[in-house]
Amino acid sequence: MMATTHALVGIAIAAAASVAVPEIGVLGVLAAAAGGFFPDLDLYAGHRETLHYPVYFAWLALPAVLLAVVLAAPVAWALALFLLAAGTHSIMDAAGGG
Repeated sequence: MMATTHALVGIAIAAAASVAVPEIGVLGVLAAAAGGFFPDLDLYAGHRETLHYPVYFAWLALPAVLLAVVLAAPVAWALALFLLAAGTHSIMDAAGGG
């Protein structure tokens, strides 16, 4: 998939989360878009070898979401959405056959 598609999926994740947590705001949307794009930063250095492992970002997202729920701070939500979008990117590439 194209990087723009992954960024848009991140934005969709942030939009869904903002229904439950309206404080997320623009920071969360930007963080999720950046997270959706982030795994493609390895494009010229072993693409799909360093930042595309489907489990790393997804596993890091779990405690980040819990932290965001506890802290209820926009920055914590931004981190959680970044990791969720990056994990989704990696899983989508793995599931789609890359």
